[in-house]
Amino acid sequence: MKHLSTILSIIAIAGVAVLFFKNNGSAKKDTVKKAGKDSTGVYGGETEGRLAYFEMDSLENNYAFMKDAREKLKQKEAALTKELETTKNGYMNRLKQLQEKAQTGAMNQQEQEAAQNEYMQMQQKMQQQEGKVAQQLQELQLQMLKEIHSNIKEFLNEYNEDKKYAYILSHSDGDFVYYKDSTLNITNDLLEGLNKKYAATKSDK
Repeated sequence: MKHLSTILSIIAIAGVAVLFFKNNGSAKKDTVKKAGKDSTGVYGGETEGRLAYFEMDSLENNYAFMKDAREKLKQKEAALTKELETTKNGYMNRLKQLQEKAQTGAMNQQEQEAAQNEYMQMQQKMQQQEGKVAQQLQELQLQMLKEIHSNIKEFLNEYNEDKKYAYILSHSDGDFVYYKDSTLNITNDLLEGLNKKYAATKSDK
C-alpha cells in the first residue's frame, strides 16, 4: 500500500505551524507578562516584546490526544490493510484457477478473452480499493489535525485573555530560530491545560 505509512505521519502539522492572537486591549507599554510563575504561583513580571512560544516536538510527544490519535490511525490502517489482503488473496486464488485452466488447454478462444477481461477487472478493482483506503486514512488524519488545531487555538485564546500576547508561535526543529528566551516558553502551560481538558472529555464519555 503505497503512501499509507506516510499518511500516518501526524507529526507534520502545518495547521498549527503559527498561531497568533492580536492584542485588542489598549496598552500603555509594549510589554507582556512572563510565562514563568513566581514563588506564589502567580504569573508576574514584565519583559520587552509581545510574544510567547511553545515547543511542537514536546506537544507531539506529550499531548495525550495526539498520542491517542496516532494509535487510532495505526489501528485503522491495520484493519483496512487486512481487508485489502483478504481481497487480494481472493483475486490471486481466482487468477490461479484461470491460469491452471488455460495451461491444460481447456479454454477456447472466447474463454481466454473472458479470462483476460476478468483479470483486468480484478486488477482495476484492487487499485480502486487501495486508492479508497488511502483516501479514508488521509481524511481521518486531516480530521484529527483539524481537531488538534482547534483544541490548541481554543486553549490559547483562553490562556491569552490575561497574558495579552500579540503572538503565540510554535517552534519545531529546523525552524530558522537562533535564539529563544526561555521565560517566554509556555509549553508546560499548554500541555497541562490541553491534557486536563482531554482527560475531562474522556471521563465524560
